[in-house]
Amino acid sequence: MFMFLAPSIWVAWPLLLILSAAKAQACKVGTCGDMSILEPFGLVTDQADNTSCRWYGFQVTCNNSIPYLGYYRRNQPFRFRIVDIFYNNNSLLVIDTHKTDDFTNASDCHVPSVNTSYKIGSPFSISDVNQKLVLYNCSKAPAAAERSEFGLVETKCGNNTFARLVGRYDDDESGYALDSCYAVIVPVLGRDGEAKVSNYEKLISGGFLLSWLPPQQSDSC
Repeated sequence: MFMFLAPSIWVAWPLLLILSAAKAQACKVGTCGDMSILEPFGLVTDQADNTSCRWYGFQVTCNNSIPYLGYYRRNQPFRFRIVDIFYNNNSLLVIDTHKTDDFTNASDCHVPSVNTSYKIGSPFSISDVNQKLVLYNCSKAPAAAERSEFGLVETKCGNNTFARLVGRYDDDESGYALDSCYAVIVPVLGRDGEAKVSNYEKLISGGFLLSWLPPQQSDSC
């Protein structure tokens, strides 16, 4: 007994193949500047959508030969600039561009207002080889004794803003409160014993390490 497909199905089938091929081409390995973008990562265009990559979360946008993690968002700055990708141990060095912009904007210098961790989700996590840089925005300056005890350094923005290094990074974002101060935590890749809080701008612009979980074949589409 022979089975026949309706004409509409024969018409739709080539269209599905075309769409599938276009989707594969929309997110592929390549180079951005002098950096090789290899699987599981893939390069996407400014017009790409959230389903254009084989594995969600590994999209890379190339802008002026600089790779950024994630999709381009119209009228929004990129979040994480990729400095290097270490395929051998599933990690990458990135810079939180929002944090660097906060300090380099001459007309609006201010300490960041959001923890970097709030912008990171699966399949990525902040590596525990980083250190915690805590930035404070205070309604009044801490007492001199408190500043000395916690190693606070006033930032270039003034207005009772301070920086502090508190050791290796972990997921605990409590325990750093100071009276009359709002605290924000930024991971930095300063090595133990080498990083100095007075170099907070250099630490932020030096980036931090992200780790990723290898995608499972069942995650592909």
